[in-house]
Amino acid sequence: MNVQGVKWQYISKKKFKSMGVMHQKIVGDVFRKTRKRPIEQVLHYDQQTQLKVFPYREKLSIFDNVVGYIPCEKKQEEVYVRIVKKNWLKLVFFISFFSLLVGSGILYFCKDRGPNLDETAVAYQMPGNKKNEDPSSIMLPAFNEIKLASDTKKMHIALANPEGNPCYFKYKLILSETDEILYESEYIEPGKAITEFSISRTLNPGNYQLKLKIETRKLDNFEQSLNSGDIEIPLIVS
Repeated sequence: MNVQGVKWQYISKKKFKSMGVMHQKIVGDVFRKTRKRPIEQVLHYDQQTQLKVFPYREKLSIFDNVVGYIPCEKKQEEVYVRIVKKNWLKLVFFISFFSLLVGSGILYFCKDRGPNLDETAVAYQMPGNKKNEDPSSIMLPAFNEIKLASDTKKMHIALANPEGNPCYFKYKLILSETDEILYESEYIEPGKAITEFSISRTLNPGNYQLKLKIETRKLDNFEQSLNSGDIEIPLIVS
């Protein structure tokens, strides 16, 4: 076998295994191509022919293959030097697999993974069993004035997405005077509603104007927004 540019006689890996040689008899490693690592000793064949022998490693990299063993003498004792070569097929496969894995991960995290649906939304039927019969239009629910106690943050109104709508709804409750966001939902599917929720803080007694902002996204293409709606509602805190 040609090792480091020189032809050496060696014992095949299969034959060496059948010989039952203890691993203590293996005194070092040689590589098909010279590596830039500290060498432990030099194996001489004659005055002109020698091999650089590296420290023996009991466990090789998964990308290294054992080709065979070169018999030699050390202090009148027969020992062996292991011949190691790089398994390029494994290396290429690993790089290809790793690249595919990374690419798949990037695609997974970059692709449209759909909306974050609001877990508090429940099945809801509009008053009078109303639902949207026209898939090309969007039905918005009607709201009257909202009453709230000054010592609570909990509201009991239905933030609904009427059945038959071609889109998701997302609600924001905003104080019109200051543009402070009191509440923001996640996306609500058609035929569902959030019927109870807490705003960000309690409010002092008084009359407020509340802006109900509805953001819409298409059911079959979440990236596409449809017409949004703003509804002004009186808020009475007592």
